[in-house]
Amino acid sequence: MTIAIVLGVYIAAMLAIGFSCRNARNAKDFLLAGGTLGPVLLSMSFVATYFSTSSLLGGGGSGYLFGFGFSAYLFFFHVLFAVLAWVIVAPRLRRVVQEEGILTVPQFFRHQFNSRVIQVIAALIIVVFFQLYMSSIYKGASNLLEITMGVSYPAGVAIVAIPVVTYTCMGGFRSVVITDLIQGIILLAGGVLLFGTIVVSMGGIGAGLARLASTPIGGGLTGEALMRLGATGPKELVDSGMMTPFLLSLTFAISVAQIASPQLIIRFFAAKDPGTVRKGMLLTPLLIAIFAFCVFSSGPFAHLFVQGIRDPDLVIPSLMRCVFPGWVSTLLLVAAIAAAMSTLSSTLMVAASSLTQDLLGNSSVPLTRLAVLGTGVIAPLIALRPIGIIVTIVGLSFSVISSVYLVPLLAGLYCHRPSRRAAIASMVASATTCVIWQLLVFRRLPVYPVVPGIIVSAFAYLSTDIVERTLAPKGAEEGAE
Repeated sequence: MTIAIVLGVYIAAMLAIGFSCRNARNAKDFLLAGGTLGPVLLSMSFVATYFSTSSLLGGGGSGYLFGFGFSAYLFFFHVLFAVLAWVIVAPRLRRVVQEEGILTVPQFFRHQFNSRVIQVIAALIIVVFFQLYMSSIYKGASNLLEITMGVSYPAGVAIVAIPVVTYTCMGGFRSVVITDLIQGIILLAGGVLLFGTIVVSMGGIGAGLARLASTPIGGGLTGEALMRLGATGPKELVDSGMMTPFLLSLTFAISVAQIASPQLIIRFFAAKDPGTVRKGMLLTPLLIAIFAFCVFSSGPFAHLFVQGIRDPDLVIPSLMRCVFPGWVSTLLLVAAIAAAMSTLSSTLMVAASSLTQDLLGNSSVPLTRLAVLGTGVIAPLIALRPIGIIVTIVGLSFSVISSVYLVPLLAGLYCHRPSRRAAIASMVASATTCVIWQLLVFRRLPVYPVVPGIIVSAFAYLSTDIVERTLAPKGAEEGAE
């Protein structure tokens, strides 16, 4: 009953924020909160959007399955790409969009490459693959509600989806970033509390490692195997020696999204001034490091408390139900739901704006609100019949999004005359590669699609650009399509 009351109060507060932000004056106000975000709000919004239930449940649960090596690499890549996103992408991107009045990421591509085709491709990738990503978040949140509160899985999906769609529809981006601030604080507190409670229960990190080394973890292994990269996981991958490439590609796929994922880089559009970005360069990686260390390190230690869990997405919920005191479980539940809602609202906002602004070419705020409602229904329906465990769904969707966006984004920011034909070739080739790799190659060569996707994307862009410059008359300029 206590959990239900606390969760109900939290959801009511999020709806109240959405209602208070309902009076958007124009498209920029609705889509970018008027471009007035300061460093704390911007950084917390970035962190809350990036770390979803997929991170709290999927990251911690996968550490339970794959061990400390996976957790360490996931931590490293998270911090590395957070730094790169704020140093390499944020300053230039903010300057371009502020000077040109750009409201969406696909609009940025259209402006930089002078191509409507690129805008449409970028928008379609968002609309399609964001649904897969959001479905993984609904799955994680619903699994948690199912275990901790005893609600049915479909009811759990509805408990999360209805308030998210409602407050995003009412308040737009302004309600999203304000709720992100609250959700981010709760999320960080939950991550620290999760790890702290585990450490105290073990009697310290050293004592926990000593106990874990001799604890049976299944498959005839002890916890000592969790301390060696690639020693635990699906038997066929371990036996084939492919666990390490699989884990490295998976952690890379999830983390590199910080540089190019539209729901994250759209935050840079809304930065108030260059000083905001400079402060965010320091604050955001620090916050990401704190959460990543606490949550990803908790998974392997969970073997000391819960054994025999086959679905890694259920590890953290099982800890909450069986090990932690009631008040800790309550806070962690709210933190996980906050993580889900912050990412869902941000992703939903970007998907709806891509549909209206970029595909339909309409900047009407009422139409964008309708798009939020329409696109907000699809992912919950997919979540009712999910295609895999959380971390797998996230890895696939992030692979496509990252490989499609990364190279054209960097070319648009840093090339003097970026080639539209090269960008189109890069986007189409990388998306096709990721899908084919996942369907036909991944089972035999378990490297996540983002790796071949980015390689093919870079090759397609560079080769097309070289050929185009070689064949073009000297001094010729590309014309608009």
